[in-house]
Parts: sequence; C-alpha cells; structure tokens
Amino acid sequence: MSGTHGRLDVIRRVVRAPELRRLEAAFFGFSLAENATWLAALVYAFERTGIGGAGLLVVLQLLPAVVAAPFAASAGDRFRPDRALAFGYVVQAAAMALAAVGMAAGLPALAYVGAAATATAVTFTRPVMGALLPAVTHAPSDLVAANVVSGSVGEIGALLGPVIGGVLIGVGSPTWVFVAAAVVSGLGAVLVARVDRDGALFVRPTQLGSGAVVAHVLGGFRVLRRDAGIRALVGLTAVGALVIGTADLLAVVFVDARLAGGGGQVGALAGSLGLGALAGAVAASGLATTRRIGWYFGVGGLLLGIPFVALAAIDSVGPALAAFAALGLGEALLMTTASVVIQRRCDMTNLARIFGIVEGLRMGAIAVGSTLFSVVAARWTLGRALVVVAAAVLLLVLVGCVRVVATGAGQPMVDPAIVERLLADPIFAPLPAPAIERAARRAERRSVAAGTSVITQGEPGDGYYLVVAGRFEVFIDGELRRVVEHEAGFGEIALVRDLPRTATVVAVADGEVLFVGREEFLEAVTGHPRSFVTAAAVADDYLPH
Repeated sequence: MSGTHGRLDVIRRVVRAPELRRLEAAFFGFSLAENATWLAALVYAFERTGIGGAGLLVVLQLLPAVVAAPFAASAGDRFRPDRALAFGYVVQAAAMALAAVGMAAGLPALAYVGAAATATAVTFTRPVMGALLPAVTHAPSDLVAANVVSGSVGEIGALLGPVIGGVLIGVGSPTWVFVAAAVVSGLGAVLVARVDRDGALFVRPTQLGSGAVVAHVLGGFRVLRRDAGIRALVGLTAVGALVIGTADLLAVVFVDARLAGGGGQVGALAGSLGLGALAGAVAASGLATTRRIGWYFGVGGLLLGIPFVALAAIDSVGPALAAFAALGLGEALLMTTASVVIQRRCDMTNLARIFGIVEGLRMGAIAVGSTLFSVVAARWTLGRALVVVAAAVLLLVLVGCVRVVATGAGQPMVDPAIVERLLADPIFAPLPAPAIERAARRAERRSVAAGTSVITQGEPGDGYYLVVAGRFEVFIDGELRRVVEHEAGFGEIALVRDLPRTATVVAVADGEVLFVGREEFLEAVTGHPRSFVTAAAVADDYLPH
C-alpha cells in the first residue's frame, strides 16, 4: 500500500465496518479523556502542594497501574471482550467521576484516590482493544487497517487531549476536565456495548471455576515463557517505551543545555514527538500489503537510536524538532508492527493478557527510561549521554529483531488473492483475521487437468477444495448430482461428519483449486461457532439421504 490513495483506503476500510467504527470512536474518546485527565490531575496536585505533590501523584498513579495492567486485562480473555471493554469504560467513568467529586467537594484525598483509580482503569483499555480487533476483522489487511486507525486516533488524542484539558482548566478548573472525561467514557461504553449485541462475532469463553481463576490470570506469562517470538515482540515494545521515557525528560534537558529556551520550546519538542508518532502510525499502513515485515522492524529500530546521535551535535530548534519527530515515528512504527504481529501469532484466547503485559511493561519502561537518562545525564555531558543512549537502544533493538527473525515471528503477509478466495467461501467468511491468515498460509494452489478425479468416493477425507477456476462434476454411485464452479467448494462432508468421501469429483476442463488440509480446515472451523454451523449446514444439504 503506497501513496495517498492507499492511506485513505485504510481509513475507508474501518469506516465501512460498523463494529470498527464504534470501537474506534470510543477509543478516540478514551485517548482524549486519558490525556486530558492526566494533565488535570497534575495541575490539581501542583496548585495544592507544589512540585512535590505533583511528583507524588505521578507515583500514586503509575505504580498501581503498572502492577494491575497485566492482571486486569485477563478479563478480556475470560469474558467476551466487547463486554469486558464496555465494562472497562464504565469503570473509567466512575473513577473519573469520583475524582471530580473529590475536587469539587474540597476533599483532596478522595480526588487523589479517584485520579489513581482513573490511571489504573485506563490501562485496561488498550490490551482489550488489542484482543478485540482480530475478532471483528476478517482479512489480515483489515486487521492492519484497524491497528493503523487505532494508533492514529490514539496519537491524535494524545495531542488534543492536553489542549482540550488546558482549555477546560482555563475556563473552569481541573474538576471540569474529569466531569467531561467521565461523560466521554460513558459514551464509549454505550458505543462498545452495541458492537455485537447478539454475540455472533465472539466465541464464548469457557467459564472458570474459582480455583482456575489465578491460573487464568497468569496465563499470559506462561505464553511468554514458552514462545520466544512473542517474548521478543513484547521486548521490542518495551524498548520503544524506554525511548519515549527518555525523550520526555530529554526535551527539558535539551532546551536548557542547547537552546536556552523555556517551556514553549519544551512543548514544541514534545509536540514534534507526538506528530512523529502520528506519522509512524499512518506509515504502518504499508504492513497491509508488504512481504517484508522485517523492513518495518529495521526502520523503526534505527529511528529509535540514530536521532539520539544526531541530537548530540544539534544546537538549533529546527533540526531538534526533526530529530524528536523521527523518534516518535520510529516508536509508533515499531509499536504498531509489533502489535500486528502479536495479534497474528498469538492464540486469541490469550491476546488480552499478552497486551496487558505489554501495557504494564511499557508504563514501567517509560519510568525507567526517564530515571536512567537522568542518572546518565547527571554524570556525563549531554552529547556523551546521548551517544550512550543511542548505542544501548540500537543494541537492544538489534537483539530483539534477531530474535523475531530467528523464531519466525516476522513472517510476511500472506497472498491477498488466497485470502480473498477463502473469505468468498461461506464456511471461512465468519472467521477472524488470524484464523484466515493461518489457513491461507497453509493452503495450496493446485492445477487440475481435465478428466482428473480430484476426490474419489469411499476414500478418507484429506481436505477441503475451493474452486479457483474451472468446472467440476460431482458423482454419487456413478450418477451426476451437481456441478461445482467458481466461488464454490467441495469436500466438507467427510471432514465435518468424519466420514469417507461420499462422492467422486471430476474436473470437466483444466482448472485450479485451493486445497486446505484436513487439520487446517478443522482447526479453523471448529474454533468458531458460526463457521462450524455453516460448514455443518452445507454438509447436511449435500449429504446423501
């Protein structure tokens, strides 16, 4: 995907899908509310107790969130993720309302509890959203499109949220921000609750007994322990967060040491970082068609390190803005690419927990990045500190990318023509994007000569055949029963009903079929109720009576 038309097509794909429209609209509101309330909480604390109180509030907000994120996100795997996300928005609205009440009533302790609860509640959203997107998309390219739009609206919210929050504080107070954010979060809950009211899109998770709940919560960590590819991907997201944490503090230090400016220049550098991140999220739209996913990891990784080296020699505003924009672009490109690959690789029953770990780890890494840079910058000159940071980041990225390649986690996107053919079949059409991708990756194109018996009555069922080109006749006990042509399939009866082949299928002319093996077919359709019901219904229609 390239050019303006390709980028706009990504947005059109999301806008055309009602489920995605609602999810992305709610997520945009979430991003605005998250960033506006963060600013409002800091302003409230600073006005009451100065810089010390603001710093204490940051700790009170971050620490519970870092610890809670991996565990709270498990609800997205234990329950239907759409309902879990809607409930999460309700909790956020309640926490924001609690903070507003505390501020309005002059009860700072209650306000701080509400602010901390808000920061903890918002960590639930991104992991469950990450688990939801594969469930409401079908083509792998649509999954990329959904992630690109999520990343873009998230970055736009990060830019506009503090601006809107600042306006509300200016005309009113921090209380106004929390009230507005509570309303927006409540609307988000309503939007998400309408995503799939009949539950047709989601596999209902198995209900757990009380003794299994703890094991379920820890399931994401078990996935990381046994899957080195997902470990490497999660590690790369943490490296990106380290860079963001470093850049946040670097903006202040750099302006003081090199630009002799004030808060306006700090804000400009931070804004440039955000604009670069927005550009990176949009640039990731190319993942939809690329055969070289490793290129995205490589470019993203280089952009996380090289700008630090450039900044070591920069002493003017323009180049500094460009370098900060490059850092934001690299982090967003790496994060979006890693998220898409995690969604493609990880079983959907564990996705929310994996993204919960990502969320908690990223928040912790941001804090670590700021802390480590403060230590390094205090001991060395700014130029030397930046070179050390660049070397460390590039080394970490290199190790992570090597591990991604070595474990096969960075597989290229599958042939879109195969995906399109699978989705044209009613049996595969309901499947989520990761299942379609797995089936497409294992499917085989087979040329068939005229007169060839593709399957023979009485033989074991080895797979399912989708007609790509040609015409095929179906015989039962030597009698012609039907003709199968383009956009039709055959061979499902033996697989779904575990029977020998009930018919012989012969090619009338030269043609082509797409073959999906028995194990791949059953893995795909039995894991999704709508797909299995469709396959069973088709099998029953053609099963001899």
